[in-house]
Amino acid sequence: MIDIHTHILPCVDDGATSMAMSISMARRASAQGIRYMLATPHHRNGLYVNPAPLIHQAVDHLNKELQRSNIDLLVYPGQEIRVYDRLLQDLTLGLELLSLNGSRYVLLEIPSTHIPPRLRELVYEVCLLGKVPILAHPERNLEVMSSPTRLAELVQEGALCQVTSHSLNGNFGKKVKKLAWELCKQHKVHFVASDCHRDIRRAPDLGEAYKRIQRLLGERYVRFFQDNARRVLFNGEIKRELRAVQPAKWYQLWR
Repeated sequence: MIDIHTHILPCVDDGATSMAMSISMARRASAQGIRYMLATPHHRNGLYVNPAPLIHQAVDHLNKELQRSNIDLLVYPGQEIRVYDRLLQDLTLGLELLSLNGSRYVLLEIPSTHIPPRLRELVYEVCLLGKVPILAHPERNLEVMSSPTRLAELVQEGALCQVTSHSLNGNFGKKVKKLAWELCKQHKVHFVASDCHRDIRRAPDLGEAYKRIQRLLGERYVRFFQDNARRVLFNGEIKRELRAVQPAKWYQLWR
């Protein structure tokens, strides 16, 4: 498995508080079959600033520690970038901001209380730059919860959506859980990721979410989300929608 949204880097944001915790998170992730993680610390969210050089250095350090600890997990660089005024300019300059492992895909965070007024235009303009915006955990946004069609508009404009495994597992409450599953069924979700912050609470429980997806939605959805995660990591073309299963024609039933 590939986890495209994690806060496993130690002491850079509200994620892992020490290298020991990062190692513990990695052990837990590896035990459930996660082999690759994108480290996506918060950037420009009003509390944390984690520019590209700092993240590259932290990722290199963590990978060396994982190797010393014989943990079968490899971490790649990324950011969870809060939508802010200079985002387009900084994406163009390419100095401070990181796409996910140098790919065309950029993980964007919006406020939990509302959708920024010009987000639709921003999505369009990011796409014009040759980047593809992935909206992190939109199921936890209050405006999306009250009006899911707002998210559909952003997807039509070119955005991709990532829901959090904890949302599907019910850790953020019944309303968030219900919306997360509805968005999956409506083909408005392209990725599932852990958004892990700790080794126990908000741990990397991606494997548990995939078990639920397989049981409730089927293997096709599991393959869809996992294939898209791999395509992000290696800069492939994302599948935007899961094809519907065509019912067999009446005459095919007699073959």
